[in-house]
Amino acid sequence: MKIDSKKLLILFAVILTLAFAAALTACEPVEPKYEIPDLSAVTYDGEKTLADIALPDGWTWSAPETVLTAAVNEYPAVFTPQDIKKYKTVTVNVPLTVNKADYNGITHAYLSADDGEYTLADFELDEHFSWGDGAEVPDSGNGFYRAKYNADPANYNDYELLVNVKLFDGEVVFAAEAFSIGAGYIIAPGVYKIASGETAAEVFLRALEQNGLGYIGSAAQIKAVTGVNLAGYDNADFVKSKLHSDILAAFEDWEIEILGLGDIDVLSDSEICYDPLFGLYYSGWMYTVDGKLPGVGMNEKALLGGETFRFQYTVTWGDDIGCGFKMFSDYLEYEQVDRDGYTYYLAYINFNGYAEALGEAYAAAVEAISTIGITESELNGVFETLIAAEAELMEGEEISASLFGGAAQNKFWFIECVNYEH
Repeated sequence: MKIDSKKLLILFAVILTLAFAAALTACEPVEPKYEIPDLSAVTYDGEKTLADIALPDGWTWSAPETVLTAAVNEYPAVFTPQDIKKYKTVTVNVPLTVNKADYNGITHAYLSADDGEYTLADFELDEHFSWGDGAEVPDSGNGFYRAKYNADPANYNDYELLVNVKLFDGEVVFAAEAFSIGAGYIIAPGVYKIASGETAAEVFLRALEQNGLGYIGSAAQIKAVTGVNLAGYDNADFVKSKLHSDILAAFEDWEIEILGLGDIDVLSDSEICYDPLFGLYYSGWMYTVDGKLPGVGMNEKALLGGETFRFQYTVTWGDDIGCGFKMFSDYLEYEQVDRDGYTYYLAYINFNGYAEALGEAYAAAVEAISTIGITESELNGVFETLIAAEAELMEGEEISASLFGGAAQNKFWFIECVNYEH
């Protein structure tokens, strides 16, 4: 049989092609064996990306810039085997749990209203806050009620907190004084609403805010009042001219240095009088409630309403204002006059807005009560003039406005409040 050479060549070419193709197929990389990474859960923080999540050797994230969100998600990752000639790279989804984060230290300012009938829903909370039970009826006075905060529920757990609701059911008289250094009132006597059970610190901080002042320290220990603007008090000689002679004598005998203020806008407990022998300042802030030194920090002294609360600056650890430790009492021979009743009366004048109309009589009373060393008799005389001026202003009419919850009071009742029986 004659063989067709042309057909033979074609057959041979086909066999070679098939053989070559089979050889190529035998050399192609195959899919490797691998285990999908088992990753530990992480917590959402708003900035974490896939690049922050470590993968085992051979693995890389397909989109490492992806920002993580709280959920059980799957993200594409690439596995590259060591022998890339023999094995393929593969892309698979890798599961990753991102837990919701917790808020820390979230607070809400107190909410307040005059005493009445309310539910918590009547008090509007700031954005992202909500009441635990908006139908709950708050009690009169000072209370704390459940609320929660969440600005990003998809990524954060609810933050539970207590919000202070104050239903003002009383009033106190408050004044801040710098009589010991001849600087008068830092805050003139006034009437301040109170939610029974509030601490003296809460009332004090509210009074500062309402009068545009600030403080340094804590509610437990006020180290300075800021925003006072005591012009001239940065000069030691000026300060010396404002101190009572008995105080000056004590300082001279004890070799205490008299200093000017470092900042006339700040009256702190490290000012005015420095004892170089012991490295001490004898100045600072003290407070009395109804004429007594409570013996606890303002943040621990609860007020019920009706009290006279005076915050006072001292340069002799309280001896100069009549409530000290008697370290300097042998030197301070001037009469210590209880000023609570007078303070109450001035608060009444300011409460009713009479101060401007009473003019010189009111100004003289403020100057007299601010004067360290004034006698009770002298103070009585000045306040008798003020009471007479107020009687003339009122022309014998009963006073409708009153302190402390609208008790039946007239001007004669107020005169009795300042009856000088201290």
